[in-house]
Amino acid sequence: MAQDLQRAERVKEIDNELHLQFTDQANCTLLCQKDNARLLTEFVLDFFQKDLKLRFITPDKEESKAADSEDSPHKLRQKLANDPLVLMATEIFNGQIGDIRVGPRSR
Repeated sequence: MAQDLQRAERVKEIDNELHLQFTDQANCTLLCQKDNARLLTEFVLDFFQKDLKLRFITPDKEESKAADSEDSPHKLRQKLANDPLVLMATEIFNGQIGDIRVGPRSR
């Protein structure tokens, strides 16, 4: 869950709610699962010592259909950069992600 929490774009406290904003729905699917959300809520309550509720904010899929379809290179690059295996490899080898190329190999 820690890796998914690090992918949060923005974190705000608004009206007794902790808003976790993500740019991609896939980055918070693990956190949105019922058991994980309950466990994360317990951690938040212990840490902040307040009665806070968690709220996961993600972009609506319908807003971005025209410019950012699922097959767009930008979305594909983002998915590849956030792939758990890639993130684990960069962490293990203390590396960084460079150029991400998508499309035919003949380019």
